[in-house]
Amino acid sequence: MFASEDAAVDAAKALKSWDKANEDVKLGAIGVLQMTEKGKLKVKKMGPRSTGKGALIGAVAGGLVAVFAPATLIGGALAGAATGGVIGAFTKKGLGLSDEQKDKIKANLDAGKGLLIVLVDDFEVAPTKDELTRLGGETDSAKADADAIDDTDKAMAKAGVQAEIETETA
Repeated sequence: MFASEDAAVDAAKALKSWDKANEDVKLGAIGVLQMTEKGKLKVKKMGPRSTGKGALIGAVAGGLVAVFAPATLIGGALAGAATGGVIGAFTKKGLGLSDEQKDKIKANLDAGKGLLIVLVDDFEVAPTKDELTRLGGETDSAKADADAIDDTDKAMAKAGVQAEIETETA
């Protein structure tokens, strides 16, 4: 979790630079979530995987890092999941969030904090959490699977989650 969307975006940019400089870690999609003034979840997708299953970026909550098949979610900005329907999909579809995590996510998003999400493999969890902490984020983790990611992405689309896509430049 980061104090604001801007802080989460800055951390995402720094994380992308860290990823490029680190041969042992090759992160997947990166995104930032924030609640708008109208109470809608805003998702800013950043990086090479902003479509397809990598689009889960919008599906998890503040500063979470998602992994494919089984996925690990890390919150480098544990901020919040969006509307009740999407939060419900996180749990029902197997994204591994506890009730406590869901409550914390929602409270943090409602408080205006920014959530950073990154797709990582299991072996990348610890170094990524360390880097997110170094960048000023609060981290948390949970397990998920590819089907849960896909189902949650569909639930977000149905709930009308707004997405802004920023593609990575070479």
